[in-house]
Amino acid sequence: MVSQIMASIELGTRERKHIRLITWSEILANPSTPEATRQSPTAASVPVAFSANGERHAMNINADAQPFGFQRVIGTQTTYLFFPGIEADCGTEPVETSDFERSSISKKFAAYIAIAEQRIYRSHFGFPNFFVPFITTNKVRMDSMMKLLGRMTDGRGSKMFLFKVFPAIGSAERSPKASGHMLSDPWSRAGFEPFSLSE
Repeated sequence: MVSQIMASIELGTRERKHIRLITWSEILANPSTPEATRQSPTAASVPVAFSANGERHAMNINADAQPFGFQRVIGTQTTYLFFPGIEADCGTEPVETSDFERSSISKKFAAYIAIAEQRIYRSHFGFPNFFVPFITTNKVRMDSMMKLLGRMTDGRGSKMFLFKVFPAIGSAERSPKASGHMLSDPWSRAGFEPFSLSE
């Protein structure tokens, strides 16, 4: 699933001359990336501490796939988008749990929210911005994730979390054909309008 998603993203950049994929190796070679991260053997792993359910938690968060970015040139304007990787969800962990020792979508949300609030994406990666794509296998589960994020943010939602469905192999829904749709099709957001990576 991760390989298919990342292949679709790369195909999308090849289909659009105004978008360039920024690879993890390019990010690591960039002087804007902190030296400690560039020299770390676990550079893609982000350490974060946060409070949840009245308890303090510390963890290293590792997204699926390596960090990447996009350079977009639209007219005379150049913009950049950066990602810690993707979160590819096959429905093997609960969406919400009160036990934060267990892996769950709610735990990941809490960690990424803390990374954004503490601006760890800047101190660890040197990124000027930070988007976290969550891809799951059906719309019902995606909607439950977005509702949870709404509750966790007191109804505000979040601009940085992006959501999309990618049917699993063998599911009732037909898997999409190989194309750049993961880049070209808009991503859903909780509390905000859909977001286009290509515009």
